[in-house]
Amino acid sequence: MTPEIYGGFWRRMLAFFVDKGIICAISLVICEAAILSIGISVDVKEFILSAPEEIPTKIGAFTLLCALLFFLADVIYFTVFHGINGQTPGKMLLRLQVRTLSGDRITTGTAFLRWVGYLISGLFFALGFLWVAFDRKKQGWHDKIAMTVVICMHKEPAAITKVPESASGGETDETEGYTKTA
Repeated sequence: MTPEIYGGFWRRMLAFFVDKGIICAISLVICEAAILSIGISVDVKEFILSAPEEIPTKIGAFTLLCALLFFLADVIYFTVFHGINGQTPGKMLLRLQVRTLSGDRITTGTAFLRWVGYLISGLFFALGFLWVAFDRKKQGWHDKIAMTVVICMHKEPAAITKVPESASGGETDETEGYTKTA
């Protein structure tokens, strides 16, 4: 793959923020349901006056539940979308796709490993994400861990077609008889 087909830092960052916005919206809806399920009243004054001794317990449970739901939504969102077709809605919008280093589609297992790599990329002031801006293949630490690259869909590599060896005028792979055409 040539460097010009790799998804760059700014485009990937925008796609990531689109995805995080979607995850936040989904998580807020789920957290609202959680608020109702643990009995926190919509009327804060009524909630405080009804049982002030229960406030720390209920708010602590709510915070823990919402953090857990956000975490699970993040894992599921990125693993499923990347595992299905290598694209989250943010990547679809910006015409990016996650592929293996060899150019194949990634598996769900690779997508999960890549998500685990997100945790590592986020350490140390998000240096693993910033790495994309400086890497030759535009790989973040999460890409290096999962052995993936992000490609721009509108900049596909040259098509590879089967051409008889005697008729080819291009660069031929002797082992298979394939010729790269532009």
